[in-house]
Amino acid sequence: MLTSSQFAPLEHSPIGGVTFLVGQNGSGKSTCLAGFAKHALACGKNVLAISNTIYDRFPRRKGSYSELATRFGRGLPGHVIKHALSIQQERSERNAERIAKILDYLGFEMQIGLSIKSTSARKSDLYERWPDLSSEQYERIESSLNYMQSRSKHSEDGILWLDVYGLGHERNSFGVLDLLRYEGGARNRQYAAVSVHLRKRGQTLNVTAASSGELTLLSMYIYLATHITEGAVILIDEPENSLHPSWQHEYCVRLLDMFHLYQPQIVVATHSPIIVTGAQGHRLMVEIFQVHGDTLEHRSSAHSIEETLYESFQTLPPANHYLSERVSEMLDELGRGQLTIGAVQDTLREFSKHSYDPSQRRFLERIEQLAKKVAAEARRKI
Repeated sequence: MLTSSQFAPLEHSPIGGVTFLVGQNGSGKSTCLAGFAKHALACGKNVLAISNTIYDRFPRRKGSYSELATRFGRGLPGHVIKHALSIQQERSERNAERIAKILDYLGFEMQIGLSIKSTSARKSDLYERWPDLSSEQYERIESSLNYMQSRSKHSEDGILWLDVYGLGHERNSFGVLDLLRYEGGARNRQYAAVSVHLRKRGQTLNVTAASSGELTLLSMYIYLATHITEGAVILIDEPENSLHPSWQHEYCVRLLDMFHLYQPQIVVATHSPIIVTGAQGHRLMVEIFQVHGDTLEHRSSAHSIEETLYESFQTLPPANHYLSERVSEMLDELGRGQLTIGAVQDTLREFSKHSYDPSQRRFLERIEQLAKKVAAEARRKI
């Protein structure tokens, strides 16, 4: 387990940038991230933890700590959206523009739909389901149930559609906010259960019917919009799970585009070279630490960063300085008789196997031909 002093480098993660924890499977990245969560809390930070793996290592805490975890299942996005709508009006109205941006990025229309099963609004039933509310709260829930049931009867799809930019006005006018707020407190959770719907390309879908990648991003963005504060520490474990490569490439730049005004400190533990190289490609400030169990090794130079990416992910990004340096070293050692042509060919073919760039593979093929010439020249000198 890393000590508080060993976490010190992570405390200075770049504002407006991203710090990555990388390493091979079993190296301790998730454990390190969980330890840093406890450390940041002890330092008085507001910590937002996001776990995209069922092997969630984050601590169970309250107070200035909040966690979004995929272990909550496919119902998580609906829960996150309903919470975003049910919080105090001032905060949610500030979030409206951000939520609209999130929906637009994922290809959804700028509306959120709510539907409810046919439910009795009689006071006797309300008293039975919510035994501890005030008379005023009963009246607001009754009004909300009656309104939603009325809208359902007169709506073509039985759904109350709320314009994202008008959330604050419409939901409060008819007590929808109160129903969302008290829904979880009903003795029977299926009583007054509200479902969340979205629209995409003219089609209406329950939020749980979206793709797993869409659900992951939708939940994360709206969760952050709801909980983030100035200078918050955002910790993300394995963000690549369920994400298409293009979303992985844009992951960090989109995250900062939406939340940079809060100047968060972002630390990401990942197995994905695309997420790391995507952040670098968008010219974000990037810090990389390689995790070796109980130690953190800072990789600062371009050479060491690229070497770390290859060691950690077995992947060679394009325009790779480390590859160029390694090839030069091998050719030099081959010419001096310190390496055999077989060893050089094995290494070059291993590099090619882990490259996803066609021009890089062609480069490696040319280097292999050059290596044969270097080896032949070295033999003539003997």
